[in-house]
Amino acid sequence: MQNKKEKINPENFRFSKIIVTGGSGFIGSHLVEKLVELDANVTVIDDLRNCSKENLFKVIKRIKFIDSPVEDVFSEILKSCDDFKYVFHLANESYVPPSIDDPFSDLKNNVLSTLKILETIRQSSASVCLLYVSSAAVYGEPGPLPIDELRLPKPISPYGLSKLAAEQYVSLYSRLHGLKTSSLRLFSVYGPRQRKQVVYDFFRKLIKDPNEIEILGDGSQARDFVFVEDVVKALLSVSCKSSFNGEVYNVGTSEMITTQELATKISSIMDLSPRLKFTGKTRKGDPEKWQADILKINKIGFYPEITIDKGLEKVWDWLKSNVEKD
Repeated sequence: MQNKKEKINPENFRFSKIIVTGGSGFIGSHLVEKLVELDANVTVIDDLRNCSKENLFKVIKRIKFIDSPVEDVFSEILKSCDDFKYVFHLANESYVPPSIDDPFSDLKNNVLSTLKILETIRQSSASVCLLYVSSAAVYGEPGPLPIDELRLPKPISPYGLSKLAAEQYVSLYSRLHGLKTSSLRLFSVYGPRQRKQVVYDFFRKLIKDPNEIEILGDGSQARDFVFVEDVVKALLSVSCKSSFNGEVYNVGTSEMITTQELATKISSIMDLSPRLKFTGKTRKGDPEKWQADILKINKIGFYPEITIDKGLEKVWDWLKSNVEKD
């Protein structure tokens, strides 16, 4: 990965009033920690439905925390202060299988809550900048790789469809009402505090049984894995450099590895040599291959820095300290 990144200017965030919805979650908690480090004044809104307040233990005394669904309190919070600079909207459902089992809940949590935020900002005439965290799931089975932002989205799960719908509302409100918005389509994010998805699952499987690991499909499924610290840097880069006209940015590494290669790397990090057991079956709503084209976000100074090997080492270090909790 070529490193041509621009450093984040702390002055863009120092003493700035910022709302982070879903700030106790996997990605949100890392973002909040970084914003606090940059001396921002952070308000977190999170109903703790899919996460734990413990994720914020390092900074909990330095933020304002509101335990509530975002749609219930966002209007009140925004009206309480007329100079919020940014809203980072991460509060949503973020997993494909539950969206297939309960598409109504997925629609409510991903689309309706986002629309409520947009309407609140519009009605209050606030000048706040909204950064919406979307997903590469909007692309579905994308065809030729890598995937750039101009690729026609074709979701293959209710989750991907709801993320696309919310993203379209975000863009529409910029064009129709002049709201300052941008969206980021995250590829396969991994890192400490993530307690689902394939990286975490492989580590947990090998902790439970060091001699064998089960892999969905035939091991050829491939993903563009991006470390959570790089995702936070992408969010901050876009907040500093975006024109906030409803733009969309891919966030990944532009590299991909197969699930078989991932299992092998994780086994090596754990100093294990398990038998690989392939199920031959894949989950509904999961695409075969993802690889991001990140030239657009490169142009505003973001380049990923954490390699997959370094990132997996960081996850293993975290897991070893939290194995009893998990």
